[in-house]
Amino acid sequence: MLSYGVVPYTTLLNALSGRTVSIITFFAFTTALVNVYYGEVCMTVLGGKKLILPYRLLGCAFAIIGSVGALSVLWNLFDFFFGVCAVCNLVVCFLMRKQIGALINDYLARLKSGKWEPTSEAAANAIPELWVNDKTAK
Repeated sequence: MLSYGVVPYTTLLNALSGRTVSIITFFAFTTALVNVYYGEVCMTVLGGKKLILPYRLLGCAFAIIGSVGALSVLWNLFDFFFGVCAVCNLVVCFLMRKQIGALINDYLARLKSGKWEPTSEAAANAIPELWVNDKTAK
């Protein structure tokens, strides 16, 4: 026979576990959705709109593989693609080293002067070679 305090505790634990699983599932789904969106934006920048459909098809294929694949295979795929992303980021950082240096110098100058202008127009005026928009292109 259960004591008086155990029954409400187990009921509360069961109720919380269902909500916790729901929250984690929702978080995982929205994270995957946002990452697909980020990938689409990157594909558009890299190759235009013609790369969006192949990217979406590849994403759907990986979603299916992820839902039915063996866990060890999935972790190995994740490790591989995470490494590819890290290498790509390092290459881009190397290629943008001048712009990154300009941003760091601008930040340090603003830090020393104490002048912070929160508008994007101020940032565009501070380092015009980093900003490509309608006003600077004309």
